[in-house]
Amino acid sequence: MKLRESQIPEDSGKKQDAIPADDEHKRLKKTVISFQEEGIVISAYDLHTIEKDMRFVEKPKAHWEWGIAINKGLESGQFVKKADIYMWYNSEEVRDEKYDRMLKLLESEGLNIIEV
Repeated sequence: MKLRESQIPEDSGKKQDAIPADDEHKRLKKTVISFQEEGIVISAYDLHTIEKDMRFVEKPKAHWEWGIAINKGLESGQFVKKADIYMWYNSEEVRDEKYDRMLKLLESEGLNIIEV
């Protein structure tokens, strides 16, 4: 089959970039949650449960600690990469402030929170 020159697109012989230059900054697209003070980073898709928790610590001095537990009691596997992540604080007020701030940030980033 013969083709006329007018049937061949003008830019068909030019080198095409695999990724357009204006989309280069969009190449990596994954949402992670970073708890900077605690040094914990998890994928947003690995966040399944968030709970308030508390524990009694005997050493070096007996005291209570209040915490936030992420994915408590879940087993690590294909769908849960990180389980039983804890962040402990010395007062209930600090824990509650961190917990409320975390929920507000997650909600502002698109997580639907239904309060009962």
